[in-house]
Amino acid sequence: MNVSQRRDLNDEKTAVQVAQVVGDLETLRLLFLLTVADSLATGPIASSDWKIMLLIELFFKVRRILQSGTLASPDATRIVEENKAALSRSLVGAFSGTEIAELMDQVSTRYFLNVPLEDMVEHFRMALGREDQKLAWTRKKVKHAPVTHVILCTQDRPGLFSKMVGVFTLHNINVLSGTSSR
Repeated sequence: MNVSQRRDLNDEKTAVQVAQVVGDLETLRLLFLLTVADSLATGPIASSDWKIMLLIELFFKVRRILQSGTLASPDATRIVEENKAALSRSLVGAFSGTEIAELMDQVSTRYFLNVPLEDMVEHFRMALGREDQKLAWTRKKVKHAPVTHVILCTQDRPGLFSKMVGVFTLHNINVLSGTSSR
């Protein structure tokens, strides 16, 4: 119940972490039923409609991840851990282990599953090397295509991505796709 009340349920990483710990649908169902029963037995404060709704929301999000199997499977968990270890080894001389680990904790599981190691190293170097700068960015021409890859590293805030796309559009720059590592 603590996770459903103290973590951001809109952050996919929360549900992925719970799914990785739970491991399978049957265990999730049993934990859900046990938690609801415990809340009801504890009293009205522990079993308020709001708290139960948060628990139900977390249950459905974790169930979806476990059913798809892509983010919390043993293979996915192993790949994520291997990629984190390789990334950490690539950055350890330039940044402290604590800095690297803290930034890794902010990044989604999908990032570690889908981004090539050399790109992760570049992204983390940009983020950790910013120091007092508000942002860092790079652009690279994509070989054999009339496309430029822009990477912007800054503190996230609501509406940031749409504002960036708006600035590009105002300058007649077409945005073909976009991703966020958060």
